[in-house]
Amino acid sequence: MKWKDMDNAFPGTTAVIWNFLRNKFPEISVGDKGYVMAQVERQYNVRRSRLHTTYRTTKRRPSDVAPEDWQWLIKNMWTDEKFKKRSETNSSNRGQQEMKSLVGTKSIVQIAYEQRDPATGEWPTAMDLWKAIYQKPDGTWSVQNGKEILNNLHTVAETEQEKIASAPVPLVEHFALVLGRKSNHSRGVGVAAVNHGAQERHRLHAQAEAARQHADDAREYAAALQGEVLRLTEANNQLRDELQSQREELTSQRRTVEEQSLDMERLVDQKLEERMRAYFAHMTNSACVIPSSTSTCAADNQGDPN
Repeated sequence: MKWKDMDNAFPGTTAVIWNFLRNKFPEISVGDKGYVMAQVERQYNVRRSRLHTTYRTTKRRPSDVAPEDWQWLIKNMWTDEKFKKRSETNSSNRGQQEMKSLVGTKSIVQIAYEQRDPATGEWPTAMDLWKAIYQKPDGTWSVQNGKEILNNLHTVAETEQEKIASAPVPLVEHFALVLGRKSNHSRGVGVAAVNHGAQERHRLHAQAEAARQHADDAREYAAALQGEVLRLTEANNQLRDELQSQREELTSQRRTVEEQSLDMERLVDQKLEERMRAYFAHMTNSACVIPSSTSTCAADNQGDPN
């Protein structure tokens, strides 16, 4: 099935694919939809061509393709005269390429994406991408001046570092400084040229990305402040609870001291009263031995039978 007939056969397919890519790659803007869907179409055609090359010649059916679908492809797709003509034209055009890559039908952008650093997401340099696409395992090149171009890429990376870094797409700019520019093609990268409209989109996208980053930083700062406020609030509440506990403990200790003081006062009063009683009793007994009081004590003693 041709890509242009996809929505007719399966309505809404391209919209689903576009929404899926927007969700997976938030940096894609609406203005990039044409480029993105063109890349999806190329990947679809690559997969269809691979199916034709691998299975059509060996008469094998993929396990994930139903028998009736396989027969339909054979009868309606791979034997179609337009398909054969387009395939022959593509083969002829590939034979006329000045720089033949070693990565098969994969796009150069796809190779660059696969070579990103998995930890940081950083894209490969132009030198690394050039070697991955055009250098053979034995160190030779699929293009005559491959080594010379690699040296020029290294030189430009040092002399034009600021210009490359400030470009909308640094990788495209790096290759353009070495391989030259075309009005509708980015040499060395295999994608449409970055024209003024695209540059403006990239500029706006960069501004939007910077604004989004600024907003994210502000949210993180606000969250950090909120966390600090919560921490201080918890510390203040804890300190308040500790002070309240200390006040309650001091109050309890004061009450204990007061109670002990009252007990001590009662004990002192009791001891004093006992001593006073003993003293008065002693004084009473001592009065009986005074001469002037003999008759009184004798009279008193007469009343005592003992």
